[in-house]
Amino acid sequence: MTTQIIACNNGGSNTDCSDAQDFCNANVLSPLAGRWDVYYVPVPNPDPYPPPLDFYLQSSAVTSKIGAQSAWQQTNRDVYDNFAATGDWMRSSLPDLEEVINAGVRTCIYAGDADYIVNHIGVEDMVRLPHSHTFLLASHTDFVGRLAS
Repeated sequence: MTTQIIACNNGGSNTDCSDAQDFCNANVLSPLAGRWDVYYVPVPNPDPYPPPLDFYLQSSAVTSKIGAQSAWQQTNRDVYDNFAATGDWMRSSLPDLEEVINAGVRTCIYAGDADYIVNHIGVEDMVRLPHSHTFLLASHTDFVGRLAS
């Protein structure tokens, strides 16, 4: 597995990266996730919160206010399939992120303490890598969001 990821990030082809992703999904992600919600691991999948928002997000009151040009979909299968075909999830975006941060763009990196997919441990390991001076100087700050009432 590690050699597949390294090959992907050292100029590997879309097939190399996609194969690495398939291997990781089948042999790491799925077995470890089991029946738990990968975005909030304390609860079984599917997580009952938030409740389905499809009716609200597809209402004309919302779509007209935001200027939506297509109907709400939680997941667009075509977009997902295109990312999967290129093995995009196996490619490191760290150099792109460093460029943005070093250009002075204020950046919020979301990582959850109960999120398996975007977990804080992996993100903290990434920011400790000796790549970006500005990145390493940045402080960690809790981001607490809430739904508008």
